[in-house]
Amino acid sequence: MLACGFPRVFLLAAACLVLSAAAHAGAGSFSSEDLAGAFDDSGLAQGKAPGQSVKDGLNAILAASTFKDRPCAGCHQGFAPGTKGLHPIIEMDGCGSCHEAAHTRPQKRYKWLSADIQDLCVPCHSGAAFDDKVRHAPSRMGMCTSCHDPHVSSKKKLLKNEPPLLCFDCHRAEGFLRKNRHSPAADGSCMDCHLPHSGPNRKLLTDPKVCFNCHDESGIAGGKVVHAPVRASACGSCHDPHSSDRGKLLVADKLCVRCHKPEAFTGASVHYPVRSGSCDSCHQPHRSEFSKLLSQELPGLCFGCHDESEFRGKKVVHYPVASGDCTSCHSPHAGKAGKLLLSEKVCFECHDEAGFDGTGKHVKAEPRWCVGCHDPHQSDRGHLLRGK
Repeated sequence: MLACGFPRVFLLAAACLVLSAAAHAGAGSFSSEDLAGAFDDSGLAQGKAPGQSVKDGLNAILAASTFKDRPCAGCHQGFAPGTKGLHPIIEMDGCGSCHEAAHTRPQKRYKWLSADIQDLCVPCHSGAAFDDKVRHAPSRMGMCTSCHDPHVSSKKKLLKNEPPLLCFDCHRAEGFLRKNRHSPAADGSCMDCHLPHSGPNRKLLTDPKVCFNCHDESGIAGGKVVHAPVRASACGSCHDPHSSDRGKLLVADKLCVRCHKPEAFTGASVHYPVRSGSCDSCHQPHRSEFSKLLSQELPGLCFGCHDESEFRGKKVVHYPVASGDCTSCHSPHAGKAGKLLLSEKVCFECHDEAGFDGTGKHVKAEPRWCVGCHDPHQSDRGHLLRGK
């Protein structure tokens, strides 16, 4: 029985297990000569003091007999100099540039690293590319090897996998694989839009106006009136940058009411394009030469659906109609009264209601009776009368 309380055969068996594992990892076969000198006549490992732990005893065995004078490439054959895709630091400085006294003494750090992983990478990989305002979580947390193989890879930049498969290790793939896919996402070209380590822009975008690297800025943001999200380069407010089940990569079905209050689009009567959600029947989504992002000036826009001959061409044309100011009487979205009228007393917005109280030449009338005698748009008779 040994002084440390373990029989010599236990230490021998444990050492053999370690050597066997190393051989299985690619070291090749080990002979009994590998253990020569590992034990002295008393059965203690060479250099092992009485009371020393079994773990330190095994480390002493390894240091004395197996790995001390062996080249790393003897076991780690995939990392030999000249290997395709090898980390350049291994070619230049060897394994000792990152690992110290591997296998020959107890580990101070994982894999006998000479420093923490991030500190190892910094001497070569540093600067604004890694330390800018917005940092990718793996880079910020020193998890370089979550994306890169530190030794050898068949992929560029020593990546463990090609994008987007590499990105999907953290980012859920479902968000990139919906019915309509943005071409960079479909192609796996994540780096066309995002920086991998750090950058000055939110979401690690390569440019605050990254969309305009492909989409013509003048055709989207070059008009007299520019939609607020476009002006702020907030394309993602309306469009999903990766994929969507909706056309144009839209993020929602009733998209406009996410910013525009829905109560402005409800009332006693609702304009058909509003009711059907066809906002772009009248408005441009990005930019326009006309106010309110209209596709065309009034009344031309209205005449896209309404027959112009019903509003113009007769002897007498109501002033708002003649001036093309349809919205002085009608709401373009939803009216408080029928026919999209702004109110039930819309006529009295211009005509003095006191003149219709029955004390003057006009009969006393309710507002809805006005159109019983008068055509609100045009007539061949004076005072827009419908008949003699």
